Amino acid sequence: MNKKKIFGIAMSINLIASPLLVDVAPVLAKADENTPQKERRFVNQNINLLKNPEMAPAANGLGVSGYNLYSYNHINGKLDESLNTSGSYGTKVNFDTYVKQTESGKLRFTTDLGGIEVIKGTDGPVVEQQVPVIAGQTYEFSFKAQLEGDSSYWTRKEFAVLYSMGAALTKEVYDDTATRTFKTTYTATQTGTVPIRFGIYRTYRANTAGATQHNYVWDAMVVNVDKSAPAAPKANRVDTDSSVLTGTAEANTSIQF
Repeated sequence: MNKKKIFGIAMSINLIASPLLVDVAPVLAKADENTPQKERRFVNQNINLLKNPEMAPAANGLGVSGYNLYSYNHINGKLDESLNTSGSYGTKVNFDTYVKQTESGKLRFTTDLGGIEVIKGTDGPVVEQQVPVIAGQTYEFSFKAQLEGDSSYWTRKEFAVLYSMGAALTKEVYDDTATRTFKTTYTATQTGTVPIRFGIYRTYRANTAGATQHNYVWDAMVVNVDKSAPAAPKANRVDTDSSVLTGTAEANTSIQF
């Protein structure tokens, strides 16, 4: 029997992998040459590219799985290595700050030097993760944060949320206890990975009573918000004896034929 090339394919492919071209091998719903051919392609818009968005701890109990920990140095703006030791309130990042996942799935930043002014220049725990990006695509990084304090807490004290994606850290002053959403966008200049970072910075630690200070971050997300169509997928020849379709397509896309 002569093989016939298939002109119509009924299928939907969801590609969520690396940002590189990937192999396509779904099962075909067979058709004949009279089936009209139709193709649509689009980028998945609502997929969180972050690993472990729930902020679960690493297997050894220290830090956060999939993330690196740093200590923000407010004197030179650089990130110092975390101590990564077990402490009273979680993983100890620097001499008086800790990071830990709470039961609610929030990442808790704790400082424990009752009302004492920072003297070593490092009082801002920062977490970092590398996320995959595709050249020319635009991404949005967002998260929620909430700080603790009382009516006297903000006098002579600077608090800020630190965050960035593929760029230098933004330090946004935060002087109340309301829940806020922070976000930034990034357009990739090349295919690969870029760092997202978020954390808490303060020049004084706690309220006038000197109680332990807890601050929280949760609902962290990185999503592709690009509206442009990805490059057309490339499929190898398909005939009536075929059971799979092979070819290449841009990752993080859905393809319908």
